[in-house]
Amino acid sequence: MQYPWTSWQIVGLYGAAALLLGAFAWVETHAPEPVLPLHLFKSSIFTFSNIASVGVAMSMFGAIFFLPVFVQGVIGNSVTNSGAILVPMLVSMIVTSVASGWFISRTGRYKVPLLGGLLSMGAGYYMLANFTIETTNQSVIVAMILIGLGLGVTMQTYTLVVQNSVSREDLAVATSATQLSRSMGAAIGLAILGTILTQGMQSSMAKYLPASALQRLHSSDSGAAATAIFDPSLLAKLPPAIAAGIRHGLADALHPVFLAGLPIIAISFVATLFIREVPLRQTAHVTAGRRGQNALVEPEESALI
Repeated sequence: MQYPWTSWQIVGLYGAAALLLGAFAWVETHAPEPVLPLHLFKSSIFTFSNIASVGVAMSMFGAIFFLPVFVQGVIGNSVTNSGAILVPMLVSMIVTSVASGWFISRTGRYKVPLLGGLLSMGAGYYMLANFTIETTNQSVIVAMILIGLGLGVTMQTYTLVVQNSVSREDLAVATSATQLSRSMGAAIGLAILGTILTQGMQSSMAKYLPASALQRLHSSDSGAAATAIFDPSLLAKLPPAIAAGIRHGLADALHPVFLAGLPIIAISFVATLFIREVPLRQTAHVTAGRRGQNALVEPEESALI
């Protein structure tokens, strides 16, 4: 069952979500031990770091979920190879995660690596947004490496920035709040990008397929034809003209999906610009002070948090 975006059912869900969010904020404000202390958002470092984390998570899961769709449905790789195409991203993430950790621990500077990582992600998504039916596996690998280089820097560093901005008594909840931001970014991002893909396929397929083929794809009793959009083995069994039309249509439908990643990354970039770079805490043992006050430092042992 489907409802238009402006239908009372969908609008009602938006309203219910807003009411529940307001109720959550009220409860957290009055609870003696809140799950998410709202006073944390008074820190601009905490707030902007979490905004940026949401965007990074949206971009990461957008690439992880939709790039294999492109590789499988447009380029024509097998299911196994479509998953393996993500390996370069994972390897580059490991490399920059280690390298950025070493750089930050030596210099105490984290803003420049964050901005550089986001620029790398933006370059990768720019390549994705320009992919066509003629795109090769080599181009996909380069884009994945660029995105992975950025993710390796940003994913861990935003957590470090948040941990460095709060007192010891808020350290655990601030860290978990950052993880929550990433989870929300993944869920919201996949919902938005999936909607863009679904709506885009309706118009893009109509450009390349005859009416009879469209009717077959949309038919409820033609699951094999619909699955052929993403399955190279089934796509090969279709007439060449129909198979080419499906590949062209899917490539066109994925273009706005990847293009949407660019403003998302841009928002994270702007949020990072507003993060105030403060010296990293140089001790692993901090006596918690009152909220809003600087923590007391015990200098006997030192380690970067």
